[in-house]
Amino acid sequence: MNNSDELLKKNVNKKNDFIIGFLTYSEWADNWINSIWNGIVDASKKHNVNLISFASKQLWYSPEHLADNLAVYEQINNKVDGLISTDLATPWVMEKLKAFLTKPSVLLNFSSNDITSITVDYAGGMKKAAEHLIRDHGFRRIAYIRGPVMSDTELRYQAYLEALKEN
Repeated sequence: MNNSDELLKKNVNKKNDFIIGFLTYSEWADNWINSIWNGIVDASKKHNVNLISFASKQLWYSPEHLADNLAVYEQINNKVDGLISTDLATPWVMEKLKAFLTKPSVLLNFSSNDITSITVDYAGGMKKAAEHLIRDHGFRRIAYIRGPVMSDTELRYQAYLEALKEN
């Protein structure tokens, strides 16, 4: 049993009224979100806890909807015992939310000093992959297909360029 399993077991109410909330943005068609959701559902079943999901507007793309989304977060905070979220993206949004995110929370794919965070090392992973192709397989001309320019795609691209330059 790992640490998260032990923590979850300690916090589960014997009446089975412990509720974990999962908050994500509205685009459920995303494969990454679906895989995260499936893992959360499996863990909830394994530990016999209740799970409720919430979808909100993308706060980091639409600050004009901040007031509406904050009202959603306030309702969520009143209904759950813990929150897993993929939706608290920017520091200014997290600063606004700290006032009423009083329940234990985990933030996926964004880093925060105030909220427990699980992040992906985009640059490190890309650099290791490129170095593997260069060092272990002798490839020198490696094509890179780049997605839309976003912070994570830019990190991967810069790491790819760095690996090429260093090797």
